[in-house]
Amino acid sequence: MSTSPGPQRPSAAVYRRRRIVVLVLAVVVLALLIWGIVAGVRGVAGLFDKGNDKSTSAKASDAAKADPASSGTPTPAGANPDGTCPAGAVKITAATDKQSYGAKDKPVLLMKLKNSLDDPCTLDVGTKQQEFLITSGSDRIYSTKDCQADGKSTKLELEPGKEETARFTWDRERSQPKCEPVSVKPRAGTYTLKVTLGKLASKPVQFNLN
Repeated sequence: MSTSPGPQRPSAAVYRRRRIVVLVLAVVVLALLIWGIVAGVRGVAGLFDKGNDKSTSAKASDAAKADPASSGTPTPAGANPDGTCPAGAVKITAATDKQSYGAKDKPVLLMKLKNSLDDPCTLDVGTKQQEFLITSGSDRIYSTKDCQADGKSTKLELEPGKEETARFTWDRERSQPKCEPVSVKPRAGTYTLKVTLGKLASKPVQFNLN
């Protein structure tokens, strides 16, 4: 009476090939995850452009000289132990890309940051920390915080002496807290811009709508 052979186990060579395939797939997945994380961070941090930006108004230049972060406040010697920027290390300046705007022009509002340390330091520059505020006299016209649905936190390394710039294009509409609708539009006249980033606050600068 003959018996049929049992199931054959894969050879050692087959096991090795399977292990190699699994290892290669794991490396590919890990590489994709790292690429996705880096791309996402760059996309959020892209709101700030590295390098000096000369397209500022004359008012903005005056504001930079009178910035509270540079008026009599001692500059820290270096970054905090965790690499973050200490208080007083970063200068913030408000500016616009032009001094006056025609009836159909949309003002480009600028937030400028400059690290006054001798070493790089990191700062949360995400939209969750930012505010572009426009007023006209005592009238509050517009704030980027009013309709912000999902503010982001983004850590950015600020190189010593380098300037980072965030831009926001204002569509010449009014806004109210909690994004309540406003039917009245801003008229021609002089407006004031102030920008803040967390506890950092700029001096106000003025621009005109024609």
